[in-house]
Amino acid sequence: CRLMENVRVKRAGYAFRQSYSIFLYRYKMLAKETWPSWKGEAKEGVKLVLESQNIPSEEYAFGKTKIFIRNPKTLFEIEERRRDKMEDLAVMIQKVWKGWKQLMIYKKMKQSQIVISARYRGYWVSYHVYGWNG
Repeated sequence: CRLMENVRVKRAGYAFRQSYSIFLYRYKMLAKETWPSWKGEAKEGVKLVLESQNIPSEEYAFGKTKIFIRNPKTLFEIEERRRDKMEDLAVMIQKVWKGWKQLMIYKKMKQSQIVISARYRGYWVSYHVYGWNG
């Protein structure tokens, strides 16, 4: 049955097919509406992803449960855009992490400065006011 389905898909001129949910899970970061989480139907999410990437409607078709893509070049384009977006997301995660790390270092330094200042003021008062040479 699966072999016959493959033959029918290839004869119809489609090089690639995938269920809506799997396709959306893989490419949802390409559309602002579907990223980071899509609450609607997977088919609608796939439609938004393809429209946001300006893929001509002749290049794909919607089945009952799957998306069909006619030209392998179209799929390679989508995959390339996904790879670029993943790099951008990785850079964003790195920026947030490095910013948080530096914020923690700054807060620790600020707290240390407060402790040092308090100790110095205590020393200064004991030395100058009470004449302690300790």
